Amino acid sequence: MLIATYFGISLDNLIKGSVDIVKHQVDQSQFKKWLIIGGISWFLFSVAVPTRYLLDSGQAAMILWLLATPVAYSAFQILYILKNRELQTYADILNFLNPKKNVKTSIFSELWFVVSVIVIAFIIFFVGTVISALIFHY
Repeated sequence: MLIATYFGISLDNLIKGSVDIVKHQVDQSQFKKWLIIGGISWFLFSVAVPTRYLLDSGQAAMILWLLATPVAYSAFQILYILKNRELQTYADILNFLNPKKNVKTSIFSELWFVVSVIVIAFIIFFVGTVISALIFHY
């Protein structure tokens, strides 16, 4: 209350601004959390994919289904945050993650972002498959 009177603004405006800042910070932390969960789940899924030949088809299907569920759910959560925050470009995502810097990007950086995401997903899957082959090789 003292802050509102000191700066000459109403308490409603002070609280409204604080709510927007807190909501942005919560969305940032949720976005990062779901990215990490998705990456770890994708890695575990990639480790389990080659083992499908070692198990019965029903067991393998159930294990792969259980490991694919967190990957799909984290992707859904990430897309939900992107849609609610209206983040459509790489620059929008960078500005969302670091609002103090106003980032402008070119078409080449947008293309580089898409290609790097695809390559990183492939590398994670490849490393998981190699680790699975090393663990379950007999």
